[in-house]
Amino acid sequence: MGTPQIGATLNNMWDTHLPNHTPTNEVKVIVYSKHTLGDAYIVTNNMSHPLLTLTSIILNIHEHNEILLRIVNIYHVVDKH
Repeated sequence: MGTPQIGATLNNMWDTHLPNHTPTNEVKVIVYSKHTLGDAYIVTNNMSHPLLTLTSIILNIHEHNEILLRIVNIYHVVDKH
């Protein structure tokens, strides 16, 4: 179990992708993609996907109009007991 923090850790070599949330939401998942990936491909955080929650992110890697890769990152919530 980690230590809660406010905001995402930022690095100018990486792009940060978070689910749609409000300042009061407890977000459990984040995706970092290498900034240079966006130079070769289009990287989109799919905010309209039905699986998107505060514990999941769907990231699409596009080339032209075709999705080459879809990354589904899910944080598995475990009860404290």
